Amino acid sequence: MTEEQLKARRFLSRFGLSFVVLGGIISLFGIYFLYVGNRSLSWPSVEGRLVSSSVKTRENNRATIRRGIKYYVSVKYKYDVDGKTYVSSRYSIGGGDRASDLYPTRSQAEKQASKLFPPESELTVYYDPKNPGSAILAPGLNLGTFAPLLIGIFFAGMGGLFNLILKKATTS
Repeated sequence: MTEEQLKARRFLSRFGLSFVVLGGIISLFGIYFLYVGNRSLSWPSVEGRLVSSSVKTRENNRATIRRGIKYYVSVKYKYDVDGKTYVSSRYSIGGGDRASDLYPTRSQAEKQASKLFPPESELTVYYDPKNPGSAILAPGLNLGTFAPLLIGIFFAGMGGLFNLILKKATTS
């Protein structure tokens, strides 16, 4: 193997290893995310009040069949813990402020918003007892809580596969 080939192999090996490391870091974050999502099932709850509900847009620019703009419901609510009032817009762990499915039209999302969240409606708010300012309306796990772990495993797997193929190619 020439010096130039050896340098190229080292570079490619480090490239693959960087994906393994990045995947490991993302996976650790994903495990923590799952831990918080699971822990939210035992968070205490209080009655809160809807401040507002709105329809937000989410644009998908990827070259897929589902390309285009989708609409979803977002909420803002207030709640009291130990005499202090907090305001939040987070709906779930891993779901952020998205309080509904994605809809193809704004009118469908608006209809869902008025159905699920009538003005001034009372809501059950689950808050983190260690940090009452952190609250959600839907405790537990969802697809969004699994996403970082799955992405991390994918990156680590691709990096490992890259290094395995590189090793096989240079030994044969």
